[in-house]
Amino acid sequence: MIVTHDSATDFAPPMRASEEDLERQQRQLLETQYLPMLFDAVDEMILVLNRERQIVFANNAFKRVVDARDVETVCGLRVGEALDCIHSAERESGCGTTKFCAECGAARAILQSAEGGSRVEECRITRKGTGEALDLRVHAAPLTLGGYSYTVFSLRDISSEKRRQVLEQMFFHDLLNTATLVRGLAEVFGLSGAARQEEFRNKIVTGAQRLVEEIASQKMLLAAEQGELVCSTALIDTLEFVKRSVSGLKELDLARGRELVLAPESVAAAMSTDQGLLSRVLGNMIKNALEASQPGERIVVGCAPQDGGARFWVTNAAVMPRSVQLQVFQRSFTTKGTGRGVGTYSMKMLAERYLKGRVGFVSAQGSGTTFEVWLPSMLPSP
Repeated sequence: MIVTHDSATDFAPPMRASEEDLERQQRQLLETQYLPMLFDAVDEMILVLNRERQIVFANNAFKRVVDARDVETVCGLRVGEALDCIHSAERESGCGTTKFCAECGAARAILQSAEGGSRVEECRITRKGTGEALDLRVHAAPLTLGGYSYTVFSLRDISSEKRRQVLEQMFFHDLLNTATLVRGLAEVFGLSGAARQEEFRNKIVTGAQRLVEEIASQKMLLAAEQGELVCSTALIDTLEFVKRSVSGLKELDLARGRELVLAPESVAAAMSTDQGLLSRVLGNMIKNALEASQPGERIVVGCAPQDGGARFWVTNAAVMPRSVQLQVFQRSFTTKGTGRGVGTYSMKMLAERYLKGRVGFVSAQGSGTTFEVWLPSMLPSP
């Protein structure tokens, strides 16, 4: 018997097994000689799922991750529900049935197994409450026992591997860009006449300062990932802050041939925030817009007071595909190649976890893509 309370779905079938079937399936797995013992003997997380994608067995490694005392705690749940995925409760029919699930590697692998195939995927899950981002490598394979069809589903946490790879690649990419800029300016300085040497000297100093800031930003991001970051707030003028950000980023190779301008409707606001974190958030917003833009296109950056704090926004002409929009804030998701993709994730993490703000975006034909962040005015550091 199969039951469901909500027939609507945007991806996988919503139906669930009855309590009687779940109990029968769980008993069959637990009574299969050596199977539970073998699965519990490995460090990798292993689940056995029924055709409705519900858990009927979980090994000790998985139970430790979800803080479950016994199999009954997770029996009947789907993978995203047990891991507390932020999308798992968006529909009454649960994990696998939202529009976001179509981009989930775990959901795709499980459905492939239900059709008799075996599949390996990478899966990114953001957990409710903690906001923790899990990067998982999952493998789904079919299993038949006593006439019942199951999926053996293994999960390996590759979060540390992904985090190290992404942060290192991003750091060296940004550092190399800035160092190349400083070297180029130094070469031009040596060839320029006395009238322009002061101009290039100032640009070299600015570039050197940016190198120091890139190293400090990397240290800051590592601390943020480990939950060790401490905010240091000070009073700023938001309009002056945005002007400095725009002026500094115009020198990047990314900005070459693109028009980076201040929104004419920008309005100054006095607010207290962590300047280093805000610089990182706004810088990532602008860099993402530059990377998404073609030569000759305009990127508009603005700010205005709002709800006791300030709103910052960056608009470019490109429109993100739907599949990108559904994953854009997940760590290590990228359309830019291996080792990139931490920009939007860190933007959201720093703004929401540490600056207590909100980050969002709108992307549509005719208006392009606008990323925005609202930040409250925080109490100044003692």
